[in-house]
Amino acid sequence: MSSAGLGHLPHRAPPPPQRRGTGRWIASEWGLAVLALILAVLVWAIVWGNISVEDRFEGVKVRPLTSARYVAYPEKDTIALLVKGPRRDLEEAQARLGSPATIDLPIADLEPDEESTTLWLAGVDQLAVPFPTRLLTGLDPVEIPIEVCRLKETIVRFAKPVVDHVPLGVDYEIVLEPDSDRILAPANKVDPEIQPNHLDVGDLFDGREEGHLPPDTKRKLAFDNWRNDPKQRRYRTEVELPEVTAKVHFFATEKRKVRNPIVFWGPDGPLEGYEVSVSGGEAEIEQGYYEGWFEGASEDLDTLEKTERTSWWYVVRIPRDKLPADDSTEEDANIEVEYLHTEALDGLRVRFTGKTFTVTIKKGP
Repeated sequence: MSSAGLGHLPHRAPPPPQRRGTGRWIASEWGLAVLALILAVLVWAIVWGNISVEDRFEGVKVRPLTSARYVAYPEKDTIALLVKGPRRDLEEAQARLGSPATIDLPIADLEPDEESTTLWLAGVDQLAVPFPTRLLTGLDPVEIPIEVCRLKETIVRFAKPVVDHVPLGVDYEIVLEPDSDRILAPANKVDPEIQPNHLDVGDLFDGREEGHLPPDTKRKLAFDNWRNDPKQRRYRTEVELPEVTAKVHFFATEKRKVRNPIVFWGPDGPLEGYEVSVSGGEAEIEQGYYEGWFEGASEDLDTLEKTERTSWWYVVRIPRDKLPADDSTEEDANIEVEYLHTEALDGLRVRFTGKTFTVTIKKGP
């Protein structure tokens, strides 16, 4: 049939391409593959999170729950928790422990007549953990000793510190404020005297000429060495001490020999019924006098020399085991000379250097 017989046909544009809907895309090969992958990942995540596994929570610090009456000290600083359960639950438990991981340990109070005792952490039921206890299966180490001490109010004294970097020719005296106090501490764990750190006063003498006497200084004392003693640190770390200050007074020193009477004392007072002789040609002692060296402030040495001889004296103390048993025996002993004085001389800033010599003791007539 010839086209010439047809009339003129109008021009028609091709139809627009049709878009595939979401459903058609999913139904395609690529869509089905992606959907299968997503489902596989979801199933894997669900299964992986619910798989029961065993694990260890290392480095967990035990924090005993104490009261106003007692305090507890675990022998080990950290332990390991043995756990078992769904992986997801264990991850959540680990997160709840925090970092650093710490758990509370409830401990029963002491008996009324007890000052300390040792308890044993041997079961997971004693632990207060921040996750379900069904996940706990054990401890490592299996048993942990815990020392429980009663908190007790104790009167302590503060020792005077050693003062560093004081030049020759200068001495010092120290007054502590306070020199004692009441503290709350574990019973029988804190000594009655507490030693502070050394006190460094070198800055007061830097760039000064020899013999310079700085003005009095007042310094706050530190007790870091006392707190960090390796054997006692666990008991001392949490003990609260008051603020202790040291007032330091400096003075010039010199050495001088001072003569005064000397007496020999036995264990019960002045020695009677015995003869005492001194070797080494100490004639002054044989005559009842002794010249001993003192170091101190010049004005105080002057006062010591001018003080009535009955106000102070030298003494040699002879222990009981150095006294002869009968008239036929005699004892030799190395004895130190001491310096005794009355309260009237307590304020003197002097130091007796002392001397050791040999005495021979025998029964008197």
